[in-house]
Formats: sequence, C-alpha cells, structure tokens
Amino acid sequence: MKKENAIVLLTSLMTIFLIASNISSKKIIEFNDYIRLTAGFFTYPFVFLFAGVIIGIANKKTYFHSIFVSYISYLAFISLMIITAKIDGLESQEQLNESFKIIFNLNEYRIFFSSFLAYLVSMISFYYFYKYINGSLYKKILLSVLLSSILDVNIFLIISFFGEIKIYELFTLLLSATLKKILTQIILVPPTVKLIKMIKNEKNNSN
Repeated sequence: MKKENAIVLLTSLMTIFLIASNISSKKIIEFNDYIRLTAGFFTYPFVFLFAGVIIGIANKKTYFHSIFVSYISYLAFISLMIITAKIDGLESQEQLNESFKIIFNLNEYRIFFSSFLAYLVSMISFYYFYKYINGSLYKKILLSVLLSSILDVNIFLIISFFGEIKIYELFTLLLSATLKKILTQIILVPPTVKLIKMIKNEKNNSN
C-alpha cells in the first residue's frame, strides 16, 4: 500500500474509532464489583494506534492535518445526530427517540469540552514527544504514546468530574483509569511499530 493511501485509510479509521469511542463511552460495562469500564475503553486506544502509525510514516503537516480532519469529521457527525435527536419522531418510536436524546445530549457541554481538550492536547503532545525522544522506534512509540495517553485520560477526567465527585473518589478514578490506559496502550505498541515498518518497507521496495 502506498504511503498516501495508507494515511487516508489510517485517518478514516481514526475518525471511525473516535466516533465509536465517544458514543459508546455512555455505556458502562461491569465485570465485577471492582472493575467497571466504559465501552469506549475498548475502542479509544486504537485512535492512538492509528495516530502513532501516521506519526511514524508522515511529516508534521500531514499528521496535524489528519488529527484535525478526524476531529472535524467527528464534530460533523455529532452535529447531525444532535439535529436528528431534536426532531420529534413517531409516537410509536418514543423509546428510540429518548435513546437518541440521551446519547446525543448537548447539555453535557462539560463532557464535550473535556473530550475535545483532552484529544487536542494529547494528540499534539504525542507528536512532539515522539520527535524529541531519542532511541529506537519501539522506545519512541512506547514512551510518547504512554505520556500522551496519560495526559488524555487525566485532562478528560479532571475537567469532567472535578467538583462533581469527592476528591478522593476523583483521585481513585484517575489512578484506576491511568493504569488501565497504560496497560492497553502497551499492548498496542507492537502492532503500531509493525505497521510503521511494513509501510516504510513497502515504500522503500517500490523506489
């Protein structure tokens, strides 16, 4: 696959997983009394995977273009869904109408803002961490994705829940979410590195 085609595909996948993560974040999955995760926990780490591959194969301008296109596409989708939710449906579809209003609730402006800020800061930081960390490709991806994803989850949770829950509960939530985030991102580092090498090798072979 050519680098240009790979970037288009990766940007599209990043957009899809970003949308899926934000929508599914409203669903809580309980494994036991101690482990509760949002459904978005399983999809959002892939946003960093795709972003990491783009960082590894593209220049600065292309990377920032990809992350902004991805988020603008997400906002366009959410805007259309909010408009849809505002339009009254058939009376027989009352349950479906209420579901739409709950999922696409613009009143949760604090969540939308924290999500946007966390995404923006973490994705920008991801690029600069990667560029300024020395070492092997694996080390650069590992450290940059861990640092940026930790920023992401902490910015999101602090802005979303500070003042809404008790301080010790927020601290516990931050610690738990950060540890889970670290674990999932570490698991996705090897496929990220493999994809970067595969695309770069194919480019070299075609030259």
